[in-house]
Amino acid sequence: MKKKMTISILLGLAVLLAACKTTPKPADTGANLTDTTPTVQDPNAAPPDSAALSSLEDAKNKAENARKQALYLEGQNYFPQDWSSAESLYQAGEQGGRSTLGEVKAAAAQYNAAAAAYDDITRKAIPLYAQAREDEINAARTAAIRSGIADISPDRFAMAEDTRQAAYDLYEREDYYSAAEAAYAAIDQYQVLKTAAGIYEIWDEIDVFDLAKYDSVNYAQAEAAAVQAVADYDSGNTAKAKIGANETLNRLNMVRAAGWEAFAGERRRAANTERQAALDLKANVAVRNEFNAALAVYNQGESAFGSRRYSDAVQYYNQSESMFILTKNSAIEKRRVAEEAIRRAEEKTAESDAAAQNAEKIIGGE
Repeated sequence: MKKKMTISILLGLAVLLAACKTTPKPADTGANLTDTTPTVQDPNAAPPDSAALSSLEDAKNKAENARKQALYLEGQNYFPQDWSSAESLYQAGEQGGRSTLGEVKAAAAQYNAAAAAYDDITRKAIPLYAQAREDEINAARTAAIRSGIADISPDRFAMAEDTRQAAYDLYEREDYYSAAEAAYAAIDQYQVLKTAAGIYEIWDEIDVFDLAKYDSVNYAQAEAAAVQAVADYDSGNTAKAKIGANETLNRLNMVRAAGWEAFAGERRRAANTERQAALDLKANVAVRNEFNAALAVYNQGESAFGSRRYSDAVQYYNQSESMFILTKNSAIEKRRVAEEAIRRAEEKTAESDAAAQNAEKIIGGE
């Protein structure tokens, strides 16, 4: 029994060894085998497709429009640091690559980030910009009112008031761009009206003192420019009216300057003529105090004339001319009185001589 068991075990081992010899080895998974798995390429490294390029263009346009809006509202002045950051994002988009899909996406992202930054600046700048425009309108309006234009031309002042109210209404409706345009229009109207008030004042001065005759060319051109400026203002072309009003004012200033210089020269010659006439009558000796007072005023005229203060010079020359005439007349009267006294003295002397001669005859027995 024991022998049979031993034989069975040996037979089983033989079968097992035979099986091991005939069983193939498992496949070698080492490095000696070639890997046949396909490699996956990064899509961002591929050239950009039309959709990506279109998105890039949209992002760039969005950033540019947002930038223009922020610039219009002067956001770069109100928030310089935020503006610098937004500009950096915009420049990153500008300088980004365009060769691969990844570069195009990155550039678009920079543009979108810049647009958001510009929009944020715009949002914060709106109330500051609106307040600045309101301050400008109020300042221009106050200056126009102080010039007296509301009394000189109430209808045209009312036109500016209507534009100002329109600007406020548009701002309340959050139509900021239209509100800004109306605000600037109102400011221009008030400025034109203030200039117009100055024109009225200078024109009156020129007419009162008849200064136009000294520069008739500029005076005629000023008249033409004024007529056109009024027409432009009434038709709503305020920008052109502003140019015309400034031209009118400049030409009238030239007329006034030339006129006062010429007029002062005339009055200077007239005063000097009377001064010399007084000197010829020895008024500086006969009525010294009066002459010196007139000369002091004349010298003030000379000082004003030398400093180009011609209107002041005219006043001094006119005053000194009158004083020299009075001085001259005083000298003439004083001379007349003196001559009369001499004549009377001579007559008395003649009478005395005749009386003496008669007395001598009586004494002599004649």
